[in-house]
Amino acid sequence: LNFSPVDLGEGVAHAAVIGGGYSAAALFLLRPATRFDPALPSTRDLIRLMLTALASTAFVAVGYVATTTFAGYLELQDFIEAMLSYWVGDLIGVMVVTPFVLVAMLRKHTVQMSLEVVLQFAAIGGALVLVLGFNQAQPLQLFYFLFLPIVWMALRGGLEGVTIGLLLTQLGLIIGVTLSPSRPEGFTALQTLMLVLTATGLIAGELVTEHRRAEAKLLLQQKALARVAQVGGMKELSVAIAHELNQPLTA
Repeated sequence: LNFSPVDLGEGVAHAAVIGGGYSAAALFLLRPATRFDPALPSTRDLIRLMLTALASTAFVAVGYVATTTFAGYLELQDFIEAMLSYWVGDLIGVMVVTPFVLVAMLRKHTVQMSLEVVLQFAAIGGALVLVLGFNQAQPLQLFYFLFLPIVWMALRGGLEGVTIGLLLTQLGLIIGVTLSPSRPEGFTALQTLMLVLTATGLIAGELVTEHRRAEAKLLLQQKALARVAQVGGMKELSVAIAHELNQPLTA
């Protein structure tokens, strides 16, 4: 393989920008002062992850497109459009893949395959067909059908379920756009809608998971109080029986 000094320099610059940007984001989240839990047990942790992804992908997008422009492979007037497309695309990838991996690796709960889950997957497939199959040139018109299965999975499966749904949806969109004979019009707008769908699904799923965790904690507390009350009642009954027995014995 023959590499020109320009190609080699551009490759090193791209690697430095991408590696440095995402390494800095990971180090920021792992700082004790950040108080970030990778298992995403709360909405606070999810929001911190999303904001960090927003900043790090913006840095990488600006640096990557800037080095490409300086190398002469991109016109200066196309910088903003290319940067926004790269930014949104990377941000979607991080926000879809990272929560899925963290939840799958760090949470004990797993989504059980059932008829409802199969219907949810089928609903995602049907929505993708509507979005990309009937009008491939302008898929934005029917994109909102994808919100229905994602919200369904968020409400029923929490964060664990919706991360799977978002991953399948993103993969389906990638495959559909790749197999399309021509790039759809408004591709950046399509990416933006996918970003909105991802943020909506993740936040809704996290809220449902938090609500279920609070209900389970409240149920455990109620059971503990019931046991304490039962033990207290048994003690009072024992004292009363002992008193009634002691009276005739004393006489």
